[in-house]
Amino acid sequence: GQRRRLSIAEKLIHMPTVLILDEPTSGLDSSSSFTICQLLNDLARNHRRTVILTIHQPRLEIFRLFDDLLLLGTGGYQAYFGDAQGASKFFEDNEVTSNGVEFKNYENPADALIDLLEENRSAPSSQYMQEEGHEGQGDDDHDNNGAISQLQDVWESSCEYKALLRVLASLRIGPNDGDGEGEAQEEEEEEGNRGAGWVNQTWILFSRRFERLMSNAYGRIINYAQVCLVTIVICDAFTYATYQNDAFTPAYQATMTLFLVSSYAMITQYLVFVPEYFEERQVVWRERKGGFLKIESYVLAGLVAETPEAILTGILVLGVSYLYCDLNADRGYARFAFVILLIGLSAWQSLIQLLSMMSDSIGVVYTLTFMILGVGTLYGGLTINYSYIPWYFVWAYYISVPALTYRALIFNDLYCCKYTATCEEFQHAMLGLYTPVNLDGGEDMSTATCPSQLQESGTNNPTNMGPAYLAYMNIGQPTKYRALIAMAMMITLFRILAMLVLWAREWAQQNLREEHRDRVLEKVLARDY
Repeated sequence: GQRRRLSIAEKLIHMPTVLILDEPTSGLDSSSSFTICQLLNDLARNHRRTVILTIHQPRLEIFRLFDDLLLLGTGGYQAYFGDAQGASKFFEDNEVTSNGVEFKNYENPADALIDLLEENRSAPSSQYMQEEGHEGQGDDDHDNNGAISQLQDVWESSCEYKALLRVLASLRIGPNDGDGEGEAQEEEEEEGNRGAGWVNQTWILFSRRFERLMSNAYGRIINYAQVCLVTIVICDAFTYATYQNDAFTPAYQATMTLFLVSSYAMITQYLVFVPEYFEERQVVWRERKGGFLKIESYVLAGLVAETPEAILTGILVLGVSYLYCDLNADRGYARFAFVILLIGLSAWQSLIQLLSMMSDSIGVVYTLTFMILGVGTLYGGLTINYSYIPWYFVWAYYISVPALTYRALIFNDLYCCKYTATCEEFQHAMLGLYTPVNLDGGEDMSTATCPSQLQESGTNNPTNMGPAYLAYMNIGQPTKYRALIAMAMMITLFRILAMLVLWAREWAQQNLREEHRDRVLEKVLARDY
């Protein structure tokens, strides 16, 4: 019993995605068996692991833990596959009883099912009789070789069996629907063995990823609450009161709010998805090696599965920002801000996938991701003016996803027409910024002249100051549209590069295996001769 528990513990150390166990309760007492099965049930339900096990004579409490049940008769034929708790009803509905096996007389359905299999194990089916040309009930030689049970006829003629075949057929791809004969059918089977079509694969991979992301509902709720809380803290830091007719501070507050909340949204994405890629990596490589997985389906499924996270994060971050901060609440500009952040987060997710495909070390991927985010944040044109960015970091201004995202958000919020000022308000603002008004005999800033756009509008006519703020930060007119197009192109580019990286790594691994095989063969031949 102790050895059995230890062997199970060894398998769980690396938390495999699929766990296959052969009689894990063998040699254990009833209480220990139930404890082990409870643990396996928890792995399946709460940690989204697939657990497959064989078991004999499970007690009632253990049987109730099973989701699906496969019954095999003597000789390995399939007698039932489906909902574990619905097995008894299936045989009762089909009036399958033998030698007094009545399910209502059993407290534990597992005992009734095992007795039913034992009673039917030597009774040949009508299918067997037709194929072998026998009449009667079969002979001893047939019994010894494992008769095809009458249960097989019942199962294969059932609606549940036909539904199962349709599901399996939907996961195959071939030149016909499986009804052809001879060579056409063989070609279909050969194609089917290569895996499902890319549409089906994309859907299956998306479902698997999405279910795993949403499996820990409590954890996801905590994460989203954290996103809201951090956004509130950022907004609170930049909602301080300013003096009357301040022409500069509100624009500065909006700029810093959008800069920080968009950067924080980027951080949340790589904290979620980098571990996801590494958790599923071994399964993906095994499926690829077995010919069941298409790389393009895997990459596309990543895009589809990650988009809901980008949508929800964008809604939470911008929703809280518009509620708590004094941003440009015009509906058109607010909707466009959401589109900008959504495309930016999607492009950032695509880059995360590319980086995750390039290395087998999660530490390396985290380092690269953080460096790209940091460089884009620092040299994106806000914290350091474009004129002062070192030439070797200019690339970050033009192609960094974080930089393009926050510049487009700032342009969208400031350009029109929330922030206005008159010439008099501008002079009051300059007076507040430069107190005392006269330093070392220099110019008295309280009498500073107004900018040209204010002079043209007149002293008391308010003018939109957004373009002036943007010009000071070197953020020109078409920036938000260029940024949006560039980030949309990056989504495609990064996903294609991720495919190429996976293909290149697979090719390199294949070459290494072939070289190793050739070296082994050379040693064997040298030894023999």
